[in-house]
Amino acid sequence: MNISALTRNRVLLPGLVAVLAGLAVACPGPTPTPTTTTTSTTTASTTTTTIDPNCAAYTPSNVALSSSTATAGGGINVSGTGEAGKLVVITLRSVSTFAIVNPGTTATVQPDETWSTPLTLPGSLAAGDWDVIATAQGCTAEATASLTIVP
Repeated sequence: MNISALTRNRVLLPGLVAVLAGLAVACPGPTPTPTTTTTSTTTASTTTTTIDPNCAAYTPSNVALSSSTATAGGGINVSGTGEAGKLVVITLRSVSTFAIVNPGTTATVQPDETWSTPLTLPGSLAAGDWDVIATAQGCTAEATASLTIVP
């Protein structure tokens, strides 16, 4: 080894160590990932719906109409079977538009488990196919019969 190489290494080595030490201080590691904290507040609401506890087991059935065709403003008889003592609510639903019409008709199921009621058809019913729907009061299960309103 010659003297110029030793001198160069002796001078360069301490300088190199100093530079590397400076880099270690300047580069502490990976850049931390920024964090975002989001706080949201919701308002709790309570909806109470009273449903007859017998709904799961009760749906009116065997809904029958005295005629499958009628005119708006006319009338028919609606009958069926159900659980004695229950109140059956009759509504109408348009097959084409799904519009619901409530003529305000109800019937009470008799001890022999049958019910029957006259249904006055509103004069505003559009001509076409309608479902006559029977439900137990407070329940969503339904039974239907088809009715055609003719001009």
